[in-house]
Amino acid sequence: MVDLYGKLPARSAVSTQEFLMLRLAALMLPLLAPLAGQAQTVSYCAGSVVADLFDTRVTAGQVRRATYSVVLRNTQSVPRRVQVNVTASILDRPTGSPRTLNAGQRVTVQLGYQILSGNAALRGEALANATRVSCV
Repeated sequence: MVDLYGKLPARSAVSTQEFLMLRLAALMLPLLAPLAGQAQTVSYCAGSVVADLFDTRVTAGQVRRATYSVVLRNTQSVPRRVQVNVTASILDRPTGSPRTLNAGQRVTVQLGYQILSGNAALRGEALANATRVSCV
């Protein structure tokens, strides 16, 4: 067994190769951890509109607050009208008014905010699951 600093205990049955593999795994873990929280690209309207990014910004202070947004992209060569709704208990959610995404356009849509009094902020897949985008 290897400790966090890569040192072998005095009486170890670990081979040099095992030691190197364990050390390499310990070094790679912090690099891979941020990827676990990222949501996959989500598509809407038969793939003509995609969500490139679901973003959560948490501000510290007396009142912790999470602000949510999504970056939508029109993958088509023609304009698309979309309607964005959020099903989670978020304040200042989109009103559901249709908006036009021009051909190839990327736009950031504010999804609202949440006061975090003991609640965890929505991130990645949870935020994606609470976001509805439809073409009208």
